[in-house]
Amino acid sequence: MDETLLAAYVLMHNQDEREKKYNPDHEFDVDKRAHWTDKGYLNELHAKWSAAADPRGLADFHIEPSDYKDYESYKKAVDEYVERIKR
Repeated sequence: MDETLLAAYVLMHNQDEREKKYNPDHEFDVDKRAHWTDKGYLNELHAKWSAAADPRGLADFHIEPSDYKDYESYKKAVDEYVERIKR
């Protein structure tokens, strides 16, 4: 197999596995082919989490999406924070 073709296959396989690991239900529209690394993919995914869970940006700079393994945990933390600051 040509080395270029093999490298392309490995890259695409890694991108597919990354999506399965971090966004298995395809809940967030992240272009898996646009990112060469987990870090780039996760940065975009976390930005989508933040926009979905906190559209007004109330928890920005207080709750970091990268501290959470899944969207549900992050959303719960954002909701709790927003409730606390409303009091």
